Amino acid sequence: MKAKTKFVARSILSPPTSAPRSPHDDGFGLQTRTHGGKIGPHRQDRMPAIMGPAAVSVLGLGNMGSALARAFIGQGHRVTVWNRSEARSRSLAGECRIAADAAAACRGADLVVACLANYHATRETLDPQEVRDALAGRTLVQLATGTPAEARRLGAWAGEAGAGYLDGKIAVTPGRIGEDLTVIFYAGSKRDFEAHQPVLKSLGGRPTYVGEDVGRASLADFAFLSFYFAGIVGILHGAAFCKAADLDLDQFFGAMPSFTAEMVARLPSFRDMISRGDYTQAQSTLKVDLAGARLLAQIAEQTGLARRFPAFLVEMFEGPVGGGLGEADTAALTEVFLKAELRPQRP
Repeated sequence: MKAKTKFVARSILSPPTSAPRSPHDDGFGLQTRTHGGKIGPHRQDRMPAIMGPAAVSVLGLGNMGSALARAFIGQGHRVTVWNRSEARSRSLAGECRIAADAAAACRGADLVVACLANYHATRETLDPQEVRDALAGRTLVQLATGTPAEARRLGAWAGEAGAGYLDGKIAVTPGRIGEDLTVIFYAGSKRDFEAHQPVLKSLGGRPTYVGEDVGRASLADFAFLSFYFAGIVGILHGAAFCKAADLDLDQFFGAMPSFTAEMVARLPSFRDMISRGDYTQAQSTLKVDLAGARLLAQIAEQTGLARRFPAFLVEMFEGPVGGGLGEADTAALTEVFLKAELRPQRP
């Protein structure tokens, strides 16, 4: 009788090492480090957590910045705002203090939250000497989207200016700022994060600290965006399928909570299998997934839909099935993304 093959990550990845973990390894496989730059002596002692109303300044009042300011105001904090365009600031008149310039906004704040277009705009706003002087001794939280390298450069700049620095990445749209389930990733000084965490919870009930290296917030955000973009594309492709096949869109969207509940139900097994690198206890095999994806591609084409999305799904499943992982759980796709030799080969 043929022995059953065990599909484990060790059979397709490099052998595990028994070397001890570095004291700077946070367990996610990435080396942590401080953001760099010189920290003034006034920042050496442990900072007590700010439990009551805090003085918070928000720089940038686009859709997201305005939502952040209103969330802080709603929680009773003493809020100051600044925006390049005065019109945006006027929308908050009577609810908070409106600063004439960025330096005035920073003075007297416990926490300075920058939500400008990008890192370049943030640096341009903060670079004048009067703003640098106003930031000294305070904590800057940067919430613009960008790369780990940009975060590290700004973190080093903040350190040289004598300011604490947390890099943050918001994982929701403006309408969900302040909700209990809202996740915002933060990286940087753990001391600064713990000191300001009660205030940061005004923005969302799940402020999530991901490490000392300020670049890690961006990395966590990109991991989330992998899920977000794939999920959104799947929903919209399903909606297009409904229109092409003359199905009821209301029924489709009405059933979405059930569809998402099915995905959520798989999370514990996905996490367990990926952590152990063992995909043998399959709830759904890659072979079955490939068959379903091929049928989807066939029927989608027959209904007149573009082939790109279903063809991509077929391609993703063909690689591991052709590599001998047909009986492995769907979670084994993780290894496809990690190992180039398991990806489908193009001619």
